[in-house]
Amino acid sequence: MKKEIRTIGLYIRVSTSRQAEFGFSLEGQKEEGIQTAQKLYGDDVILNFYVDEGISAKSTKSRHELNRMMQDVKKGNLDAIITYKVSRLSRNLSDSLSLVEEIHNSNVKFISIKEGEYGTPHGNLQFNILSSVAQYQREELAENVKWV
Repeated sequence: MKKEIRTIGLYIRVSTSRQAEFGFSLEGQKEEGIQTAQKLYGDDVILNFYVDEGISAKSTKSRHELNRMMQDVKKGNLDAIITYKVSRLSRNLSDSLSLVEEIHNSNVKFISIKEGEYGTPHGNLQFNILSSVAQYQREELAENVKWV
């Protein structure tokens, strides 16, 4: 019996060069994404890379690779999406939930390397909590910038 080859999308984003100092470098995210894909689906996978470099998570409109990935989701070209952390997808709670719901409703798995897989009861709870924390951090940062 022939094993089905899965197509996995790896979404990678850094908004600043400083993020590399905190373990979010493009190369680091890519390596962990590849390892996670191979651990979950084996070595025989097709990997599609979607990389937004130097792009803020404030708006999804300017993130061309995220938009390209979501088009592939809609076309049914992906079996799963792997990203380093939920905050790589979006820091805005409503954007995060909307994107992940769209991915999930397209029968595509959404996996955060650091937070787990969306779609299980535990994963859903954790995803909602982490999305809220990401939004809080964004709002806190914006408030702090106003004071500088």
